[in-house]
Amino acid sequence: KRKAIRQDGLFALVKKMPGATLARLIQLTQAR
Repeated sequence: KRKAIRQDGLFALVKKMPGATLARLIQLTQAR
């Protein structure tokens, strides 16, 4: 459940943030 909630939060941030930040989030996710 925690992972799902975290993903939901990321999606919300992605919607509010620009594409550049989205690319960074993707990089961080891939790094993990």
